Amino acid sequence: MICDDEELRTFDRIMGILWNEQSTPSLELQETQQEWLEQRNLCGSDIDCLRQSYRDRLSEAPYHLHSFEVVQLYDFQTEAFAQYLFTNIDYAYNIETFVFAFSDEGRREIPWVAPQFSEEITTCGLTVLSDANVDFELSQSELGWTNVLDEGYRERSLQTGEISVFTKWIGHGDLSSEVVYRLTGGRFVPDRALVDSCEDQEQVFASMFFDNPLKNLEAELVYVHSPELQLEGDIFDEYDSLSQQCEQNGPNMGAIRMCLMGLADTRMQAILLARTEYFREAGLETNIDSLVETQIAFEAYRTSSCDLIHDINQGWIADDATMNCYNWLTNQRTEFLNTQWLPD
Repeated sequence: MICDDEELRTFDRIMGILWNEQSTPSLELQETQQEWLEQRNLCGSDIDCLRQSYRDRLSEAPYHLHSFEVVQLYDFQTEAFAQYLFTNIDYAYNIETFVFAFSDEGRREIPWVAPQFSEEITTCGLTVLSDANVDFELSQSELGWTNVLDEGYRERSLQTGEISVFTKWIGHGDLSSEVVYRLTGGRFVPDRALVDSCEDQEQVFASMFFDNPLKNLEAELVYVHSPELQLEGDIFDEYDSLSQQCEQNGPNMGAIRMCLMGLADTRMQAILLARTEYFREAGLETNIDSLVETQIAFEAYRTSSCDLIHDINQGWIADDATMNCYNWLTNQRTEFLNTQWLPD
């Protein structure tokens, strides 16, 4: 039944690839997987039951696919159809989308050639914009609401293999953009866009067509992305295990809090280093500068926001309020690092 259903076959392949990315699955993980296999088999030939079983399991350790879709896309260059995995991270105004392709060698993230719209260019009174002053960056993800599963955003239709990404510009009311990407040679290349950069509290778009978005990215496009997301996933898995040790071995609540805070800092530093190395290999030095600025700003922000944080290393024992503040800010820094935004 699984082999005869394309979606189930893809789910099973994804699970196998992600399982094989584990260096040495723990005995607990192996037992959990075996228990799931037994429960899955109880579905028999019920396709809906099988699909839900795979979705539930893929949301748990070691897969951590909490929000995902499997989508068939057409590559305009290779002229071939294939199944791709879409995963999302939700933010207040937008979502961040990652797309992966699968092969016998494992999974490969699909890069986005993303246009960088300048707020200095206004669309007031215009119906068509030139792309002459638009820069492009190679990214492992795209920020905005993606549309690939239906006819298109609003009345504008998409072709097979195209993805529409609608982005609201944070803090600017009606300012927004929608970029239509085409899967071309294993990467998402922008084809056209609608841009509203006129601060008039009305959503009126001007059209933009991209002539040669790859002109400044040839060196970067040769780069093969390192599995940074999996690396960060491993860091979080290890954090969960170590945090349990903190809670089990701490002689008192104060020591447990201190241990957990130290782990949170270690985790965030590891993520920062992983992302920095990723950008360094890709030759994206400006992104590294942005991360450094984010790090400095965050440390100042955290020190001024939570009582006793600056005294933890001197032996102070934090209370519950400080612990909650610290954890909240650590989660905020995760979002800052993922989006490269600085805190207000």
